[in-house]
Amino acid sequence: MKVVVDVGCGHQTCKDCFVAYMEASFEQNSFIILPPHGYTLSCPVYGCRGIFPVFRMLIFRLLR
Repeated sequence: MKVVVDVGCGHQTCKDCFVAYMEASFEQNSFIILPPHGYTLSCPVYGCRGIFPVFRMLIFRLLR
């Protein structure tokens, strides 16, 4: 069974794809600071303006 990530904007992606997206974004310094959420990552779907707060990404540490 694949774990699916709901990015919060209505888009979904598999966990492995989203983890790869997070790692690439981290390497490219493409996190965005957006009060009151703090550091965020944009939705991986081109043209979507959805955001994913970094604190939610800590959950993926538990899933690995």
